[in-house]
Amino acid sequence: SNDAKPVSLRQVALLGYAEESRALAEEVSPDTEIWGINAAHYFLRRKAHYWFQLHPRGWTTGGGEATCYFGRPKEYFEWLRKFEGTLYLLEVDPDLPNGTVFPTEPLLREFGRKYLTSTFAYQLCLVLFQHLHGLPVGRLHLYGINLTTEEEYAKQRPCAEYWLGRLEQAGVEVIIPTASALL
Repeated sequence: SNDAKPVSLRQVALLGYAEESRALAEEVSPDTEIWGINAAHYFLRRKAHYWFQLHPRGWTTGGGEATCYFGRPKEYFEWLRKFEGTLYLLEVDPDLPNGTVFPTEPLLREFGRKYLTSTFAYQLCLVLFQHLHGLPVGRLHLYGINLTTEEEYAKQRPCAEYWLGRLEQAGVEVIIPTASALL
């Protein structure tokens, strides 16, 4: 007799800011893991499981004034402090004791290439790593991720597509809304 149990495949939805498709994250099945970035919680109405704040504390958008809250208002920082899922940071932050340092080194050892030009690339790389190491993903949804601004299109989109290709090669079904420039 075969005592092997079927492997349960996870569904993961990455959530970005693009208005054209971010609301679709609300429609995925309740068992889908939601992985958010930066301040995308402002428009998310359901529980997120993982959150990625991979900018340095002094980072600013568009050359604006540094807030020491990752380029966001203090309210965002307070939201991060209360986040109940896994909060990924690039380094230890004593003001965010609930934070976990993103496992960059194990990923680089596994894949041998440091091609991570955006938070989405870090997320995609982590999904692939988990998929290959006992946490298999059957379906990956990308919502609110268009990568169409000049910098995104030139630097971030090719990197995201690299990791998406590797995910598809590994057997993950990738779901991308037509509003996105990806693939």
